[in-house]
Amino acid sequence: MKIGTSFHAKAPGKLFIAGEYAVTQPGHLAVISSVSRYLNVELIVSDFNEIYSDQLKDGCLEWARECGALVPLGQNPFPIITKTIETVEWYMSELNRTPINFELHVTSQLDAENGTKYGLGSSGAVSVATIKVMLDAYAIAYTPLLVYQLAVITQLRLNSNGSFGDIAASSFDTLIAYSSVDKLWLRQTLENQSLIDVLNQEWKDLIIEPLVLPNDTAFLVGWTGKSASTQQLVDDIKKAHLNQASWQTFLAQSNVCVNQFIEALKASDILGIKNALNINRQLLQSLSQHIETPQLQRLITVANAHGFIAKASGAGGGDCGIAFIQKGDNISALLKDWKLNDITPLLVIGGQLHDECITFNT
Repeated sequence: MKIGTSFHAKAPGKLFIAGEYAVTQPGHLAVISSVSRYLNVELIVSDFNEIYSDQLKDGCLEWARECGALVPLGQNPFPIITKTIETVEWYMSELNRTPINFELHVTSQLDAENGTKYGLGSSGAVSVATIKVMLDAYAIAYTPLLVYQLAVITQLRLNSNGSFGDIAASSFDTLIAYSSVDKLWLRQTLENQSLIDVLNQEWKDLIIEPLVLPNDTAFLVGWTGKSASTQQLVDDIKKAHLNQASWQTFLAQSNVCVNQFIEALKASDILGIKNALNINRQLLQSLSQHIETPQLQRLITVANAHGFIAKASGAGGGDCGIAFIQKGDNISALLKDWKLNDITPLLVIGGQLHDECITFNT
């Protein structure tokens, strides 16, 4: 391949709408949406292997191949990217493709300019975009499912404890109903079968079903200004509830709630949507007092005062909250009060936010 040939790919961020925490257990549903902010990756065929990122202002990471593994030549600030490259090259080796050398250039809209995380799933998006651009460079046709599978295998090799829901939303780039693959089954299958065989079979417990918001409805997303560690929160809360009956009760109630939410979405049942979201918030409150920080509580309280149903999105502990909105609602008053309470209106799921004006997708 000619030196200097370039390829481009992007992957959207995500936000959880309902089913947080329960979705970390196989067989339990969540509703997750992609968002209109993206992580972009450019691959340039080169004589060298290097990774550049707008989050690393000076320098880059050089790396080499050694016995099928990727070896960083220096301190590695990009473990997700390097492990993703390694996973894709494992796949390429089984397809008997000759390795190519390349530069990767990563730019992101998923973090603030100072590097603070919004909670939009940048780690999943960077893996998804890297996989897409590499498959393009190797001239491999792909589906959203293949991208999801390779990104999940990457996260599994990094010992992630998550649900991989961020990867699913980013790969499929839409609103989805999602149930995680059984991680134990996947680990055992990877140990006993070729990668191609694993990719070509149905994955245990995995559900990815595209959904659509009712016309003239959307979610307004507010950012608290504080980032959170999803992995640490998930670890702490699951540890606190380990082997307790309350955890099994939470899982069962969450599944009922999320199924009701999905059915309400499909039926364009606005009252049912609001009711399910409110119940989901109550379930999360019962799980841990640490999910709703004071900033998230302000976001929700202000939204409720204006007549909107709102809740934390994702693991909580900071990051973002969401409010369910409809065309014709007095949204400008909510935007004003959020700003007065140091909540930054960030974007809209199911529409676009332009200054104080919201455009709905219909």
